[in-house]
Amino acid sequence: MGLLWQFEEDLTNIDWYYAVYGENRQVLSTKTLFLEEADLEFRYVNRKRRKAQPVTRSYPRPRQAPAVKRPYALKKALKLKSTVRQRTPGISLFLSLVVLLGSASISSAITGFLIRKSILANQPSPESVVLTGPSTQSQPTPIVSPSATPLSNSQVGLLPQQYQQPYQQQHQQQPYQQQLAQANAAAEQKRLTYSVPKQHQGAIVESAELKIARDAIALTFDDGPWDVTTDQILDILAQEGVKATFFWVGQAVQNRPEIARRVVHAGHAIGNHTWHHRYEPMSEVEAASEIEIAAQIFRETTGIQTMLFRPPGGYLNNGLADYAISQGHTVVMWSVSSADTDPGNSAQDYIENVLADVQPGGIVLLHDGGGDRSKTVAALPTIIRSLKAQGYRFVTVPELLQLESDGW
Repeated sequence: MGLLWQFEEDLTNIDWYYAVYGENRQVLSTKTLFLEEADLEFRYVNRKRRKAQPVTRSYPRPRQAPAVKRPYALKKALKLKSTVRQRTPGISLFLSLVVLLGSASISSAITGFLIRKSILANQPSPESVVLTGPSTQSQPTPIVSPSATPLSNSQVGLLPQQYQQPYQQQHQQQPYQQQLAQANAAAEQKRLTYSVPKQHQGAIVESAELKIARDAIALTFDDGPWDVTTDQILDILAQEGVKATFFWVGQAVQNRPEIARRVVHAGHAIGNHTWHHRYEPMSEVEAASEIEIAAQIFRETTGIQTMLFRPPGGYLNNGLADYAISQGHTVVMWSVSSADTDPGNSAQDYIENVLADVQPGGIVLLHDGGGDRSKTVAALPTIIRSLKAQGYRFVTVPELLQLESDGW
């Protein structure tokens, strides 16, 4: 009975140990204790039925750091951040990229500000730049010498403001006068290039369909430049403040280059009216030579490059119009004719013909060359003043087509 009671007591001690220290075994194992100490808590003194001596030592629980009390708003934000990371991992990466890009942009902005501030701090004051005359003090060396001839207003009138400064920084390679000449040539070339809207390129036009600006019409003059009548017509147009469009014959420009330059200088538009002013049918090669040779004479004489073409006599079936259309030119016809090529008509007839047929957006046909145009010169002031009295204003053909293209 004594042995049986001792054996039962041993079993009770074992059950009591695991009931008390069973939870600590999990904790002790996570603290990297040796397995021998974690598992073999009971050692038997004698394996031959000797009484086991229980290990009475205990392992205290590891102490935990006290919980930090956070404000409610911070706890809510941390909880939301944790939830977002668990549910949508991509948002965390996106937010990281946004923060990275934002910091990079702020850094670049700060760097640019510091660079600009340094440049502005190193610039010389306006008082230190002397335009003319030598000086003993250290000053920026001008590209143009003080003894250079001053530029006229006509040379710099067409240029942007930045090209009109007489001095430049020393690191620029080209001299100022060379840059001035290039910019002036570019501005002049743009002014002398009579282009048309894309919708009218390679098309035949007789008038413009205007919706709002229904007071605009265009005066055109053919077969010039001529010796006397072209100058007289230019004087009338200048007095009345009217701009017109001149369709030139190449041979006439070659014979009267000074008159042609006066027309361009007055600000009128120019169109191509072939080299010989021929009416008969011709091959494609002949049509190309008639148009291209005249265009070359225009460029060499005045710098004009035009996309406007008018076939002599208004013939559209002799090969000239077909070639012009193939090259993207605008074939400009007319909606109102003065019939000033009819020798039997008088100046009053010219006036009545124009006033009877004029319409908003119309193109009026007149002549300044190809014969005696004294009657046209006599009728022109009355035509202009009568049309002004009716509320019309005068524009060039490129301007008229641009109004139509812009929806006016």
